[in-house]
Amino acid sequence: EDSGRRSRRPAASRRRRSSRGGGTPPPRASPGLCTSWPVLVRPPADSADSIRIAPKVGSDSPMPPPPPLRLKLNSLCAAGGTWRPKQVRRTSSSARVHTKTATALDEESHVAPLCVVKPRAIFPWRSEITPLPRLVEPPKPDLANNEYSEEERKKLLTAYYESEYFTKGGLLGQGWPSPAEAWFRGALFANSLRLLGISWPTILMPWTRNECIHELEHAFCCAFSCGVTSILPIASCSHVRKDSPDDAEFDVNVDIILDSTAEKSETNIDCGGNGDEYNMLQQDLRKLYQSARKHSHPTKLNMVLRTVPKSAEVQSMFPVFGLSRKLVRDHPNLKHSYRNLGKDLQRMQNEAAATGRGRLNPVDIGRFLFDGLEELMERSAKLSGDDRASITLVAQVLIRCREVFCVKDCDTGEITQGWNDVMPRDVQHLVRFEMVIRESTDEGLEIGRWQIVDWDDLLEGNIFFT
Repeated sequence: EDSGRRSRRPAASRRRRSSRGGGTPPPRASPGLCTSWPVLVRPPADSADSIRIAPKVGSDSPMPPPPPLRLKLNSLCAAGGTWRPKQVRRTSSSARVHTKTATALDEESHVAPLCVVKPRAIFPWRSEITPLPRLVEPPKPDLANNEYSEEERKKLLTAYYESEYFTKGGLLGQGWPSPAEAWFRGALFANSLRLLGISWPTILMPWTRNECIHELEHAFCCAFSCGVTSILPIASCSHVRKDSPDDAEFDVNVDIILDSTAEKSETNIDCGGNGDEYNMLQQDLRKLYQSARKHSHPTKLNMVLRTVPKSAEVQSMFPVFGLSRKLVRDHPNLKHSYRNLGKDLQRMQNEAAATGRGRLNPVDIGRFLFDGLEELMERSAKLSGDDRASITLVAQVLIRCREVFCVKDCDTGEITQGWNDVMPRDVQHLVRFEMVIRESTDEGLEIGRWQIVDWDDLLEGNIFFT
């Protein structure tokens, strides 16, 4: 048995054992000697290779680099950087490894060393004259003519459907698998108006419907101004407001110093229970600005923000039946309710196709969705504790503003964000509002208040229902 075990050992191990003599353990390497990790060496001038790996000291055959080092070398070569080897102590003439300093390697290979980017504080705000890319539907490629090959057609269609308009839900936003058709978005919008207490005749008549929409859009403009004003105590420690007669036209007019080195007073943003629903900004959005202030690089910034909403346009509005943020926070399994409903519908489609009935007709699909939503409402009323089901209205509003935004480093004078000419510009903000409506069989609908949960997709929509 002993001879069999010895015979199964690797040949290299037996040679090393015999060369050392008997069972003498190998000598320990000195602290400065590298006996296992390969080093990066410069080949001779007549060599065709640009970089080679030197074998470890005391080995008979070259040893490949371990995976972490190989990954590091590949990443640095791809990034155009230079890996600086650790200093290797020479023990003998036979184990002498010719190395060069990192500076000499840089000079010979003409590779710029890796630069260090100094971190800087950023104020979470988007001030652009163009809307978000997911709001703009890209032009569909014209594949009718025969000037494209089959492979080119596939590439054009792939690029078309991989645009943000399709991958991020389009006008409906994150949480939706596709932008959906215009008639479907219109049906969602009409049902949302009905949940706000507007009668069906008012919704169906174009002139009365437009009047209600204009009132909503004016209210959204006012809510946006209040929301912007409410983030300033969270994002800054000191307020230095400078009013001038020229800036009287702006609803929000601030010129403040964002000093992250100053003592930070903790702002209580944790509003548990139903209290958070009556705050102008949702809790996650408030945490974003508090985190930006708390973890910013120690520096002083001068932020100028002047904005006034000029007009608003509702992009989409849809109800989320049976769910609210508080209900999902207390029962996280409810987040998968709509995903499970979609899976059940897909299973019904597959069963209909397997039995030869073909696709489900719109009546069957409508009946299935109605039963599924009714089940969600019953579960919501049961879990709420007061026998009142929850419905969340989600509205995405494009608000056009006249705005001045600039963030400047007080020490260097560098413009870190915004525009350096401090001139008003026409910018567009996409603001996502939510309202919780509670339904009861005895008292009817209890309409809540609009709350800003996200703007310009800083929180990727701040989705709670998927």
